[in-house]
Amino acid sequence: MKWLRWSLFGFAAALIFAIALAPARVILPAAPGLADAQGPWWHGDAAALYDGAAIGRIFWTLDPLALLQAKLGAHWRFQSAGEQIAGHVAHGFQGFAVTASGEIAAATLAGAFAEYGIDLPGTFAIDELHLRNDAGTLSANGALRWSGGQTTYTLGRRTRTVDLPAMAATLATQDGTASLEVRSATQGANPSASLLEVRLQADGWLRIRLTKRFLALAGNPWPGNAADDDFVIAVAERCFDPPEDQADDLAVLLQSSFTC
Repeated sequence: MKWLRWSLFGFAAALIFAIALAPARVILPAAPGLADAQGPWWHGDAAALYDGAAIGRIFWTLDPLALLQAKLGAHWRFQSAGEQIAGHVAHGFQGFAVTASGEIAAATLAGAFAEYGIDLPGTFAIDELHLRNDAGTLSANGALRWSGGQTTYTLGRRTRTVDLPAMAATLATQDGTASLEVRSATQGANPSASLLEVRLQADGWLRIRLTKRFLALAGNPWPGNAADDDFVIAVAERCFDPPEDQADDLAVLLQSSFTC
């Protein structure tokens, strides 16, 4: 029965070979936000989409070391004209972890800001951003910087153009709420000068608070007697509806219907 053993061995070898060389466009035909996949599934690239339009390309390479920890991992890189963000992603039985560092032009995110009547110049720098879901507990931390510049925004029916300073933000998570605290990053400025705060809650609500100092920078000085660091305006919007089953992995983010 040698012929049977050799036939089974040959079939298994051919199957492994076929899987290893399977093109990414076959493995990822309907991945959200991706199109035009190229190369093998373990080392390929695809166009990254926002609102149906390509904004750059995502490149990835499978990380074999993650398999030793019973995880599927990959090194990834997003690249567009003059900008690049790179990091690592790993997914296992207990959840997922994503890291990112790099720089991205504000123009790449123009579509997202345009929905709120905001036109930002410059670039965003990402310093060691970490997003993790460990056994159902979502956490995020890292630092972001914006270069500042001439900004146009619409408030009510009036459009204003103001020269905003560079800003730095700290991202942290506590009790299921991700918060982004934004402060002035201009050289010589008070490092404790609070400008605004953004909170994204697990129930899908996005809450933004603005200080009196930020309103003055934006050309809309607050008339009251509050201190510069006091939050004087707060707005809230339901940003997404989490899945009913609250899955313990990346599916929570991919299945959520974002509206903001």
